[in-house]
Amino acid sequence: MHSRSETAPPALRASRPGPARLRWPAPAAAALAALLALPVGGAVAKDKDSDWPEITQAERDYKTVPGDPEAGAVLLRNFRDGKIVMRGRWLANVLDYHWRLKVLTDKGKDFGAVEIPANKWSRVDGIRARTVKPDGTVVPVPSDQIFEKVVTKARGVRSTQFVFNFPAVEPGAILEYQYERQSDSLKFVQPFYFSGPAFTVLARVTQATPIEAHYQSLCKDCPNPDPPRADWKEGKIRGKLTTWEMKDTPARKDEMLMPPDRDILPRLEMTLTAWEGVMWDELGRTGYLFTDWNSVARYFNFHYRKAYQLDETQMKQTVADWTAGLTDPDAKIAAVYRHVQADFRYEDSDLMFGGTRSIADILKSHIADNEEKAVLLTSALRALGLNPIIGLAGGLESGAVYANYFSFLQFTHGVVGLPGKDGKPQWMDPTATWIPYGALPWRDVGAPVLILKDDNTGELTKMSQTSIASKTVYTTTVTPRPDGKAVIEAVVELTGDNAAEMREAMVQESEADRRTRIVKWAGDLLEGAALQDFSIEDLETIDKPLRIRMKLEAPALVTRAEDLTAVRGCALDCFTDNPIPRGDRRYPVYIDRPMARESQTTIKGPEGSHAAPMPKPVSLDSVFGTYKLSCAAAQDGSVTCNRTLNLPRSRWPETTGPALRTLFDQIVQADRTSVAFNAGAAPAAAGGR
Repeated sequence: MHSRSETAPPALRASRPGPARLRWPAPAAAALAALLALPVGGAVAKDKDSDWPEITQAERDYKTVPGDPEAGAVLLRNFRDGKIVMRGRWLANVLDYHWRLKVLTDKGKDFGAVEIPANKWSRVDGIRARTVKPDGTVVPVPSDQIFEKVVTKARGVRSTQFVFNFPAVEPGAILEYQYERQSDSLKFVQPFYFSGPAFTVLARVTQATPIEAHYQSLCKDCPNPDPPRADWKEGKIRGKLTTWEMKDTPARKDEMLMPPDRDILPRLEMTLTAWEGVMWDELGRTGYLFTDWNSVARYFNFHYRKAYQLDETQMKQTVADWTAGLTDPDAKIAAVYRHVQADFRYEDSDLMFGGTRSIADILKSHIADNEEKAVLLTSALRALGLNPIIGLAGGLESGAVYANYFSFLQFTHGVVGLPGKDGKPQWMDPTATWIPYGALPWRDVGAPVLILKDDNTGELTKMSQTSIASKTVYTTTVTPRPDGKAVIEAVVELTGDNAAEMREAMVQESEADRRTRIVKWAGDLLEGAALQDFSIEDLETIDKPLRIRMKLEAPALVTRAEDLTAVRGCALDCFTDNPIPRGDRRYPVYIDRPMARESQTTIKGPEGSHAAPMPKPVSLDSVFGTYKLSCAAAQDGSVTCNRTLNLPRSRWPETTGPALRTLFDQIVQADRTSVAFNAGAAPAAAGGR
């Protein structure tokens, strides 16, 4: 595992041109050369016990977590100390991390695996780790057992993570590691989460900044709105040291239909508002940077326009090829949109920096990230004679955007709008590769967006379009066998976001990888199901449903007792256990992504049997949605059960947790409903001859 506080985003992309060196009036240039730092070397440090902060007696004596006696571990310390200092010729933000955890039970052994993300612009250095056994014996993690693993490698960008496992992990052991991270970007400070997967006794973050630098802070749920600040000096740099601290923070616990972490976990974010003496070419001014949404919009527009206003001749020729033979203006827009979606492999990222490569580079590489997709689409639509606008979108899955915190870190991807008949922008999300033209993925509907206007102002609003209807439909035939197992032949039809996400996962996969995915998926749909065969229809046809045909062998659906055979009426994607935990719900109920499932299960009775009386229909209505299940016998002796579950988009406070659990208690009971078949011919109907 690794704590969210350890995640540090890169400052820019490798093949982007990168921010120009900032112009500093003398004498500031001598001391503050730039806002970008050079990376430093080796990632693993030699271990010295004397360098570790003392383990206190209180930490050694920790036995149980308050209010959670079943907790497997307790996070004793989650510390990060940051300082902006000179590294070589440039300034860098150097962040020192210290993480200390005590294993309380065998369940806490899961914390023995660590992953620390790293990349070229956020370098990790000096990793040290050790286990302190209950008897005080120290077992270091050998340096040759700390491995750097490549996670992604595309377009010259190499993203890695350092991984290792603690030795001698047992209840009572203390696990801890330290490392340094050097961040290249000073326009923001990496977000820090005060809570994580274990109860945290003490979380602390400090940040030292030069006196010339001014940051706006967002500290969600911090107990002290005015944290202590002290004078600070290192070398020739003078400034202030600010300290934020939280004690006894509950662990984050997964709950079904829960909000994004950013909405529920206490965290710290910092964004640069001004640096005295620095000339910002993007804004045409010295000193002040991100002071309102207009300055954010102007900064991003400056870099985006440099890209889409160049290479116009090449873009016009490309668009002419994309729209050859088309005369209808809307058809041309749809064609351009589809090419930007499909022809350029999406390099996913949830961070935005206001940087992009040239259009020529994007066209050549056929790869684009969360900003470049929008810039490319804007350039292409301009080649059609249109006047599109770009918006910085904050996807619903990432959390709320705070209107008075002027940070681009709150946004996740670029979208493009054209004027609609109602005067509002009709948005397109080119990062959603498999969503048809005219629709938006669920994450964009109602999501906040900062519109970058032509006059260099920014308007923070919400995208109001409707999403494409998303549904999963299961059509299955269940044939029970004498050995108590059943053969299931199923056609699963996915539409909307459900189809889009499955296509995103499978289009680039090999046949072997697809089979592995379907095997796992089948097991998720029905525990113990064994895949025998499958086929996929319309995998890359965006305007058609995606159909997956499967033949499965399944246990646990059939119960046999002498002359009676019972078969569960819900075969796939059923709730056999309540997914809502008992006790008070901690987080609000978020149904930002609607849930719509339908199934038609046809059950063939054993040869020579007849269907017993049908179970009573079930119809559930709650504030969250509806559920229906009904079964009926057919002339051929089979039984067909129809099931629907619909949870429309809504949000409810955590006090509705008991009602949500009650609903799923009822769904679980209904999904366990069985259809019975009796041996022998059906009795003659009353009144028959």
